Amino acid sequence: LPCWNKSMPTPIRCPRKISKSWIWPQGLGEPAETIARQFPDATIVATDLSPDQVALAQQTTLTLPHMTAEVADMENLHQFEDDSFDIVTCCYGFMFPPDIPQAVRESHRVLKPGGRLIATTWNRVRMMEKVTGIMQEVMGTKDI
Repeated sequence: LPCWNKSMPTPIRCPRKISKSWIWPQGLGEPAETIARQFPDATIVATDLSPDQVALAQQTTLTLPHMTAEVADMENLHQFEDDSFDIVTCCYGFMFPPDIPQAVRESHRVLKPGGRLIATTWNRVRMMEKVTGIMQEVMGTKDI
């Protein structure tokens, strides 16, 4: 099982049938793959800012025809219409955009009335300062 799934003790519960779900960031395909398997009649749109991550997730879509993976910027979801998703999930993504309020506004804009936003974030990000310092040293740059 994917490690994301280990943090979900029970399947996702939805108050109504899901017709379309948007997931950001999807990384290697999670949590989109798990959601797609739980809702085989729904259209699942997995997105990430990184084309490399999307390319990896597209491998998953070969076995899940109702799931797509595409590049998207959570601060500007121009490719999606207003009120177009039943559920929006954001797994550890809202901490990273330069304009977090704009990312939340865009997530709300694409949600249908009565839709659900499911988001996870870190409570404390102190470890990120250490990780950033290590990565700067490894990469030999301050641009991380």
